[in-house]
Amino acid sequence: MTRRCHAAVTVTFNRERHRPHSTEEEPMSNPADIEDTTTAKGVKTIGIRLDPDIHAQLTLIAGLRGSTITDEIKTALHAHIAGAKDAADLANRADEALAEIERDAAARRDAIATLFGDVIAAPSSETPASGGSARGRSRKATAAGGESSD
Repeated sequence: MTRRCHAAVTVTFNRERHRPHSTEEEPMSNPADIEDTTTAKGVKTIGIRLDPDIHAQLTLIAGLRGSTITDEIKTALHAHIAGAKDAADLANRADEALAEIERDAAARRDAIATLFGDVIAAPSSETPASGGSARGRSRKATAAGGESSD
């Protein structure tokens, strides 16, 4: 007889009886209900942990409204985002973040200009599709012995 640890337990798995746990069954979404922006950009799936009390209340609200928990959460998120758009302190933080992005971009442009010197043209309103990259235009101008007419 083989000796085993007292904590060892023999486990048998019956595939026919195994079912994943689910607290809510939702019908598959109707393609007509999906917004154009959703189909173009896709959707993100998140998981949240709810206290049992909140889950019970949310389930009750969804049942009374004839919707799903997911729909109720989406409605709450839309309202939260709409409220955040009107918050002055959040707008101030967004302005500060934009200013920081601009400072970082300027520092990176300066670093590139220092590293490559005149090889890279200054940023302009011209798009890459209208004449190639800035680096390519500068090389063409240098190779031609003068300024590029792009």
